[in-house]
Amino acid sequence: MHIKWFIYLFISTYVMDKIGCDKHILFTTSRCFLKSKLITNLECSNDNTTLSFKIDTVKEIEKCYGLSNINFYVFGNKHTIQLRKLRTEFCDALTVYKPRTLMSLVNQGIYGSINNFPKRCPFLTNTTYYMNNMKFDAKFLPNYLAEYNFTFNGRIYMNNVLTMVVEVIGSCCNIGNDCR
Repeated sequence: MHIKWFIYLFISTYVMDKIGCDKHILFTTSRCFLKSKLITNLECSNDNTTLSFKIDTVKEIEKCYGLSNINFYVFGNKHTIQLRKLRTEFCDALTVYKPRTLMSLVNQGIYGSINNFPKRCPFLTNTTYYMNNMKFDAKFLPNYLAEYNFTFNGRIYMNNVLTMVVEVIGSCCNIGNDCR
């Protein structure tokens, strides 16, 4: 069973490198859940290609990071690729250079968004922070992944307290294909 999956990935890698198809990332659903009293007025929204978030802080936030799980469901295949406990440091996302990896996809999305996040923590007390039009560039995704759907489950910790949960459902497909 594992050999079959490996062969599938190998063939996909070879074909994608030869074809060089450009991909795009689409979002179908985004939901946010407030889990603590460190923030209020949690809002999240999406259109087809961007995500937006807004929070109001109640206390000063000295530390802010996220732990994420991503599940990839390749079209036409029963298997799931799971990436677990991916860490994003929001206090450094606007200043720290990250090499071209899957997590740099998130960092570049934050950096390229219209936001008023501080370049370094702390997040100030009684302040509204927003991150609008966060867009993800598919060039940061591994070439060996074919078209697929994904679910993203992120847990955001502020001052080491679970503060919010973010769920995003979407897909990644070749430009020109309808993968909704």
